[in-house]
Amino acid sequence: MSKPEPAKPEKIKAKGTIGIAGLNPIEVAVLNKELIRQANLMGLDLDQKIPEIIAIGIASEDVKFFGDAINICADYGCDLIAIAHKIGDSKIKERIKIGFQQDQLPIEIFSQDELSIEEYAKKILTHALSLEKPRRPNLVYGESEISKKTTEENLLKDRRDTTRRIKERMAHGGYPLLAHIDFQHFIILGGAGPAASAAQAFNFSQRGIPYIHISANNAPGKHLFEMGQGPSYVMHHQNSLTFAATLGLEQAQSAKRKKSPKLTFAPPFHSIIIPCNTVHRRLSEFCTIEIGEEKIDLSTEVIDIRNAALSTCSNTDSVILIGTSTSVGRVGDSDDFVGTYEIYRRKYFDDSRKDSYVPPFIIPNQLQQEKCMEAIFKIKAGEFEEAKKILNGIIAEIRSENGNAQVFFVCTELPLAYTKQEMLDYKITDPSEALARMAKEMSPKTRQREYSPAESSSHHTSSEDMSDDSASSSSKYVSASRHSDHKKPRLGLDDLIAQGVKIHSSKDPEKPSVINIKIGGEGVARKLSTKVASSIFSKFSDSDTLTLTTEQDSNEATIIADKPSSELRKWLKSRETNERTL
Repeated sequence: MSKPEPAKPEKIKAKGTIGIAGLNPIEVAVLNKELIRQANLMGLDLDQKIPEIIAIGIASEDVKFFGDAINICADYGCDLIAIAHKIGDSKIKERIKIGFQQDQLPIEIFSQDELSIEEYAKKILTHALSLEKPRRPNLVYGESEISKKTTEENLLKDRRDTTRRIKERMAHGGYPLLAHIDFQHFIILGGAGPAASAAQAFNFSQRGIPYIHISANNAPGKHLFEMGQGPSYVMHHQNSLTFAATLGLEQAQSAKRKKSPKLTFAPPFHSIIIPCNTVHRRLSEFCTIEIGEEKIDLSTEVIDIRNAALSTCSNTDSVILIGTSTSVGRVGDSDDFVGTYEIYRRKYFDDSRKDSYVPPFIIPNQLQQEKCMEAIFKIKAGEFEEAKKILNGIIAEIRSENGNAQVFFVCTELPLAYTKQEMLDYKITDPSEALARMAKEMSPKTRQREYSPAESSSHHTSSEDMSDDSASSSSKYVSASRHSDHKKPRLGLDDLIAQGVKIHSSKDPEKPSVINIKIGGEGVARKLSTKVASSIFSKFSDSDTLTLTTEQDSNEATIIADKPSSELRKWLKSRETNERTL
C-alpha cells in the first residue's frame, strides 16, 4: 500500500495570522474549532496550509481586559482578530479603543454580527488566505537550501518583532488581563495537528482553565521530521515559547519574587501543555530559549502528556499503543527503535513496585503501522469515518492475538474520529483528556469559572464534544481534586518551591542532592515528585540517576540525585531554598 506523500511546503504561500478574542473562553474555543473544520472543508488537508491561530481563552468580560486580549493577539503579529461574540461594530470599537493601538500596523477586526458561525469562520479564513503581504514573514519551509535559509532568517525576524512589540507594550502598562489572573494561565502549544490542539483548548475552556492557545500551524510535520523526511520544527516551537515566556515577563517576575525572593526565573504563565505526543521526544531542544542574554529552559514547566496518560493504567494488565511510528516505536520492521512512550516508561516507572508499575506495551506490526499513519493523514484532512474504519480494523487485529487490552491513542489526532461514548465502549484512552484532568487538578483557583454542558451547547457545540468527567469515574486515575481538603498545587518547579518544595544541593560531587516535597493531599506528593523528576530527566544527562522515595497515600516525597552531574548541581544550587548543604 502507498504511504502518504510528504508535505511540499515550498508550494504553500504566506498566510495571514488569525487572533481570536471573546467575552468567554467557550465562545473562543468553539470558533477556533470551527475555523479548522471549515479549513478542512476548503481542502486545506495539511497543517501547514492552515493559517496560524492564537486564541485567548481567558474570561475578559471587563472592557479593559477585553481590549487587552486583543492587544495580545496584535503583539503576536495577527493580521486579523476575530471577536468570538455576536456584538455590533459600534460596541466592538467601544471595547477595543481602550487598549488597541490602531497605528501599529493594519489589523482587521472581524465581528460575527448576524452571520452563522460557519459563515463567520469561512469569512475569516478567506481573508487570511487572500492577504498579499501578511504582517509576519513566511515561516513555511521550502525544499531548497536557499529557501530553508530564508525561512530560518524569517523565524529570527519574527522572534525579534514579537519581542519588540511586547517591550513596547510593557512600556505602556503591560498586560492587565494576565496580571488579573496572577499569570496563572496555561500555554497550549498546538498545531500538530490544528484540530487536535483546538479540541484541547475547548476541553480547557469547559473546565474553567485559563489558557493562551498558540496553534503553530506553520511548523513542519513532526512525524516527517522524526522519520528523516522533512525539516525540523524545533525553531518554530522555540519562537512560540519565546513569545509565551516574554509576554508580561517583567510583571510576573515582580509578583512572583515577592512570594519567593530567591527565584532566578519566574515564568509569566502557570504551565505548558503540548497536545502532541511525538514532540515530547525533543522537549529539551525546543524548550531551551533565549531571553536577552540569558538561556532559559522551559522543559521544567511542561506537563508531560505521557505522564498524564500512563497515570491512568496502574491496574491494567496490558496496553496497546496506537499512534505515530515514533510514539509507538514501530519504524519499519525493526524492533530496535524505542518509542516515545517506552522511553518515558523505562525512565520513570519501576516494574518492581506496584504503585509505579506500567505494563509492557503492545505495538502494531509494520503493515498495521502503515495503515495507522494512513488514518492519521485522513483525520488531518477531515475524513473521520474512513479513518475510524481503518483504526477499528487495526485494533480488532491486535486484540485477536492479545485479548481485550486497553488501547492508548498516542496521537492526539486519533480521538477526533470517535465520540466520547465510542472511546468508552471500545476501551480507548485519550491522553489529551488525561492531560486536561491533570491540568485541572494542578490549576490554582482563578477568577475564571467552569462552564456546564448546557452553557457550552448553546455555543454551536454538539453533545459529543462535551468533556464528561462522570463518564470517566471508573477510570483508574484517581483525581487529587476528589479530596475535599486538598489544596490544588501549582505546577512548575519554581512555583512548587514557593509552595514548600525544599532543595538541598550538594557541593561535593560524590554526595547526593535532595529534593524534599511535602504538600497537602494524599497521593499528590507522588504526582508532583514524578513531575519534578521528569523535568530533571528531560533537562540533564542520562548519567544522572534519580531515586524517588514515597508512599502512595503520603503527602511527602523525596527525590535523591545520586552523584549529580555538574550541570545538575549548578541548576539545583540556583534553586536552593535554604543554607543547608549535605
